[in-house]
Amino acid sequence: MAEANGHGGRRKGAGRPRGSRNKATLAREAFGVLAEAMADGKAPWAVRVKAAGMVLDRAYGRPPAPSPRFTVKTEAEREPEAGADPLAMLGRFGLGSP
Repeated sequence: MAEANGHGGRRKGAGRPRGSRNKATLAREAFGVLAEAMADGKAPWAVRVKAAGMVLDRAYGRPPAPSPRFTVKTEAEREPEAGADPLAMLGRFGLGSP
């Protein structure tokens, strides 16, 4: 309901014009273009593979990027223990003296 001062309520010309394309319509069109490029047998292989990857990213979501905070290091990548004998550590990898 419009107030006496003219604010609020339905106003002529407000909002998105009829027939204009919204985000959902544009996204469907873009997805269709990717699907056509992927299925086009005459398109270069690189284009088809790129389009397929983009379709998969949008259909299933991108895989999460590995976080350096939670990556697991191999034994060779780990920091040496404080006070550890370097030659003994090399022996664990078969590189020390016999």
